[in-house]
Amino acid sequence: MSNLQELICITCPKGCVTKVWKEKGDIKIEGKICKNGKDYIKQEYIEPKRMLTSTVVVERSAVKRLPVRTREAIPKKKLFMAMG
Repeated sequence: MSNLQELICITCPKGCVTKVWKEKGDIKIEGKICKNGKDYIKQEYIEPKRMLTSTVVVERSAVKRLPVRTREAIPKKKLFMAMG
């Protein structure tokens, strides 16, 4: 087993714990988990993504800041770049 990771599924409140690894080009998942959970765990293992929520400063307005968020989840490693 190379690159073994223990991940917790967050698609529902159960929080199922899984072990994930790559073997001969396939992603293997060990643990009791539903179909939606399997899709989430595979994505989380390959490339974790998150929604980015923040605020932006608005000049010349009565409102000083406005809440913003990305339209869809973006790669976790790019969150700080997106905020810059």
